[in-house]
Amino acid sequence: MRMPNTWMGGRAVVLAIVAATVLGCASKAGSSEGGGGGKKGGGGGGGTSTPAKDAKAMVPDDGSAGAKAINARGCGNCHNEGDSPLAGRTSKLGDYAANVELYAPNLSSDPETGLGNWTDGQLRLAIRDGIDFDSSNLCPQMKHYRSMPDEEVDAIIAYLRKLPAVKKNIPRCVCPPLKYKGD
Repeated sequence: MRMPNTWMGGRAVVLAIVAATVLGCASKAGSSEGGGGGKKGGGGGGGTSTPAKDAKAMVPDDGSAGAKAINARGCGNCHNEGDSPLAGRTSKLGDYAANVELYAPNLSSDPETGLGNWTDGQLRLAIRDGIDFDSSNLCPQMKHYRSMPDEEVDAIIAYLRKLPAVKKNIPRCVCPPLKYKGD
């Protein structure tokens, strides 16, 4: 049976991403290791994801491995502001074009303004592929790491789960062509 052309557009891509995430077998082709990149990255391998990894706090960890990884990757350079670690930044990041407004999101465990309602699988997809909880691309300025070892991703997720919840509303990023004002 032939599908209408409208089906072959963005809806098919979104459904494929959702299906791959649910099944825990998202394709690991492509990379933007070390930062930037386009919509979903470009070249090089990475780990695999399994459904068992979607359980919250899957890796028992005192947080030290995750804290070390976050420090080594420089996450706090953008996501820290004030006394609450990784609770996001309400001031604009960087000197970008006039139509770009970047704010580092709240990575605390707050369920309303942070990552408290994200699954481990959603966090893994954001870290590795630059895809957020609703299957939208993160702004390309956000680094993502396709080849980050599973152990490092798991340690970062375990550390983020241990952060205290900080209710902090962060303005929405604007990074055309992915995200526009008023979207």
